[in-house]
Amino acid sequence: GVENAVAAGDIERARRLQNKANELISILIETGVVPGLKYALNSMGIPVGVCRDPFGPPNAQAVSKLDNWLKENGYC
Repeated sequence: GVENAVAAGDIERARRLQNKANELISILIETGVVPGLKYALNSMGIPVGVCRDPFGPPNAQAVSKLDNWLKENGYC
């Protein structure tokens, strides 16, 4: 991960990994962090169920961004 890249002096790789994490964080903020995480885990085949109150389902408009990110990064 980022720590290993920094420790190895590969700052460019560390930046790429951090940018990838920042993209995911931004998308999760749009979906709602907990609903988005549960959606992503379920999509990856890790059955965690859906959110219960007070959380609702993930923001439907942002789910397509999350789906695309998961596919582009090899998680689905």
